[in-house]
Amino acid sequence: MSFDYEVLLNSFKSSTLSLFSSIDRFIENELDTLSEHIQFDFKLEALKRLDTPSLTFSATDGSMKVKRLSGLCALMLCSTSVLYELGVGAHTWLEKWPEQFYLKRAFVLPWVEDESESEELGATLMRYFEYYTLGRSLDSARVALKDGSILTDYTLSLKRALSFESSSLIGVETPFGAIDAYDLYVNMFRVLGFFDKESWLAKISEAEEKHGRALCKGVESEIQTLCERFPSKLSLSGNTLVLSEEAMFSNKKIEWLLDSFERRLERSAEHPLIFENRLLSRVDVELLTLFKVEQVFLKSIKKGALLIGVVKDSHSSSFLRTLARTKEIPSILSDKIALSVFSFKARLDKPWCTDVYNPLPYEDFGKTLEQTGFSCATPFVQRFYFQLFPSSEVFACETLGFGANELIKALLFVLAKEASSMPEALGYNYPLFEADKISKHALKEMEALVNSYEVLLLSDTSTSSYVNFLKSYREKRRVYEFGRKNS
Repeated sequence: MSFDYEVLLNSFKSSTLSLFSSIDRFIENELDTLSEHIQFDFKLEALKRLDTPSLTFSATDGSMKVKRLSGLCALMLCSTSVLYELGVGAHTWLEKWPEQFYLKRAFVLPWVEDESESEELGATLMRYFEYYTLGRSLDSARVALKDGSILTDYTLSLKRALSFESSSLIGVETPFGAIDAYDLYVNMFRVLGFFDKESWLAKISEAEEKHGRALCKGVESEIQTLCERFPSKLSLSGNTLVLSEEAMFSNKKIEWLLDSFERRLERSAEHPLIFENRLLSRVDVELLTLFKVEQVFLKSIKKGALLIGVVKDSHSSSFLRTLARTKEIPSILSDKIALSVFSFKARLDKPWCTDVYNPLPYEDFGKTLEQTGFSCATPFVQRFYFQLFPSSEVFACETLGFGANELIKALLFVLAKEASSMPEALGYNYPLFEADKISKHALKEMEALVNSYEVLLLSDTSTSSYVNFLKSYREKRRVYEFGRKNS
């Protein structure tokens, strides 16, 4: 069988031109609509509203890798938080803060899984690492930058954690009592109560603060559903919600659990996925990640710190769906691609950003909670797209919905200008660029150690008996021969 490469090449060209023309048609049709939602309002004077001559901020990023080891999996993770100080006087500058925090761990998974499962577990744990370092940096920083989507992290963890009934975290003893299904369930949505003061979540938080009682007029049906589900925890006395003594300490149990898990992450002698002789699954780590994301949200709210997520590779089309007058949007056309093409065709030569919008419509977010039988506040993360220099990348920015948008845009612009001497960081934030490089360097160091670890596993009598039966004779012979030739 032979191929006509000329015909194949022409087919590829035709397909590519068809895609481009489809994008062009969409942009032409929506040019006026997009123009109405792009503005030139990076006002650097927003920085002068700060009550101090400078501010400290952090950039957080992480990296993860999985390697097969004699039938086991080696998991390597690193997350870095780099702290900076930004001067906001007559001249702006970036000055490296004399402190860096990073957490790196490499360990062998205690059970045999296929590589795809290990990758998913590693990715989930990686998100936890990032929010852990983000939480640590908020102790010092007034602004925190995260490389990635804040909203996606929250909603993805929430969706996966809805299968919490099988979690190994149920039954873990704390100083405030054993963790049960109620504790996991209520704390999965706790952050939403801070954005909807009349929700059932807010009423539970209010009751915890007011000696176990709260007036819940207006949400009786949802509270009644919750009382039926957890009768030993909650009850209704007229319009008053009454919490049992155990239910009063639900949040304290979760805070203790997170603190205990993090101490295990920091101690290299302990395996972080073995907790009280329980093997933690991906569902367990997803729950821990969800609780940590909410903890970081609440910490930034209480401290009044700006929490910003800069998304490099956004495949979302939520902005286009919000604005488009036609439903004929090419399936491949993401917000980022459409706005990049629009910027090029419209010859935009100044910094621009789109209007701030809700990246996840209420009806979509509500589907996440179908299994709960409850309503919730509308999503609380705001998003906009921006481009800082002609022909540079278009990025998405996400932040908690507390305004201060002018300040965020001014900060992004100043940070990107400071990075203009580095081609790889042009139009991007140098602190995030450096955090990425640090974490990848640490991961490379760990990988060099893991690459030589397999021979040790098979040659050490304390471990060889555990892994020998997992490998075929040919595989073991290959490893022994490799070790012999390179010894």
